[in-house]
Amino acid sequence: MSTEALVHPPFVDRQRQDEAYTLGVWIFLAGEMLFFGALFCGYAIVRSLHTAEFVYGAKHTDPVFGTINTVLLLTSSAVLTMAERAAVVPWRRAVRILLALALALGIGFLITKGLEYKSDVDKQLFPNANFSLPPDGARMFFGFYWMITGVHALHLTIGCAFVGRLLWISFRKDIVPHQLSVRLSILYWHFVDIIWLFVYPLLYLAGRG
Repeated sequence: MSTEALVHPPFVDRQRQDEAYTLGVWIFLAGEMLFFGALFCGYAIVRSLHTAEFVYGAKHTDPVFGTINTVLLLTSSAVLTMAERAAVVPWRRAVRILLALALALGIGFLITKGLEYKSDVDKQLFPNANFSLPPDGARMFFGFYWMITGVHALHLTIGCAFVGRLLWISFRKDIVPHQLSVRLSILYWHFVDIIWLFVYPLLYLAGRG
């Protein structure tokens, strides 16, 4: 497929279109950073007012689940970086294998998170009327826990959809003309990964030591 065939109105030049798409994605990610930044600021403010209760609540998260998911995400980012390089060469079969592996790691993260959520519900750690921990501050901690991890899991689900689309393209078409899609999809994935590197210490390591 010709790269010119991928130019869509109102653009008439592929380079200008790629620059506009790239700028648009960066603006979108900046907005997402503000959104997560607001969540983290809210967490920090409430934690400063209920430090002991937040530390008590954090001790009831399961660091095993959090550590497994950290390893899965970091590995997936490394794999996608290799996929991006392979698409430039291009090593088409390597691209397919690496995209499939990254998608499997992302799905593995979501499955692990689902198992963790089930364990939390079984322990009555969802902040409702049946919440099992006594201090109100611990309930607020788990309110942030469910909100932040839930929104992050939603973003990763979207990232899996992007990688799945790239995998479909790699099987149906030549991936080389779609290198911008590869680059921007992987950029989004790295963003989700970076957010998790803030989530992990805040929710799983705080108060442990």
